[in-house]
Amino acid sequence: MHVGLEATTLRSPQLGGVWRYTDSLIRALGRATAPHRYSLLFLNAFKTWARVPPPNMSSPTTGDVSNSNRNNEDLPVYSRTYTLYNYNFAGNSNETVHDHGHQLEAILAYVNERQDGNADLFVNKFAGIRVNNPPPAGRCGWTHSPPNTVCEYDYANGALFPSDIETWKPEGGTPKPVNNLTWKNQPYQWVPGTRPPESEIDQPHWYIYWMQNMPGRNNTIPYGNGTMTNWWAFTGDWDGSIKSGLGLYNDPSATRGFKHPAPKPDGTFISHIAGPRRAVRAAQQCQ
Repeated sequence: MHVGLEATTLRSPQLGGVWRYTDSLIRALGRATAPHRYSLLFLNAFKTWARVPPPNMSSPTTGDVSNSNRNNEDLPVYSRTYTLYNYNFAGNSNETVHDHGHQLEAILAYVNERQDGNADLFVNKFAGIRVNNPPPAGRCGWTHSPPNTVCEYDYANGALFPSDIETWKPEGGTPKPVNNLTWKNQPYQWVPGTRPPESEIDQPHWYIYWMQNMPGRNNTIPYGNGTMTNWWAFTGDWDGSIKSGLGLYNDPSATRGFKHPAPKPDGTFISHIAGPRRAVRAAQQCQ
């Protein structure tokens, strides 16, 4: 279910790192009583602050699992999970999709930790981020970094580097040389009049290409005794997926369900890459 709200005059102050939303927003959420599995609330906000806050989740099932400070008191909680995406209309579509990428990272790393007690499968084996080593160079990359670079926001890097993103398996797929032309030249069909200029197409095409190479419905990617699950199930039905104990992979030899408690609020995806980020910057490999 999608709830739209225009908030062009919204000027909520940021108090102690917590965004306080207006009464009109809370009332809009309260009116969303129709049966649904998962709600998304899109807040169409112009840039009225120094920065627009990141995605923010409210969930009766898990609490806030988002690319935010994960405060469970800054949004009302209802019977279904919803995620508030704060769109900045003074920016461009790249910033909007960028936020969705970080939300995917947040929920997938969370599920990985609930299943395994760590986020190694998603952070290391999928994204290619390794503790104290430059990321990602060679696996599937993440929102900030394609697989042919160790630098962030380097979407137009033309250097060829072997990556298994198109044939990804946790223990290693078949690598092929990739660079910015790998995603830039994908024949994605844009709505007429919406395609960015050719000089800016690398970034949005990277986001599409990256998301299309995540394990999806009916995939047969092997892992251990089973296969990877459909990772998009967590976006489509967060409550149902978590309550059923769905993980990032199926293990037929084990009882379905989470073996590990929820990670601490500071256990975000970004926290997992703090060490590699420092390593890159210390080596002065990126501007």
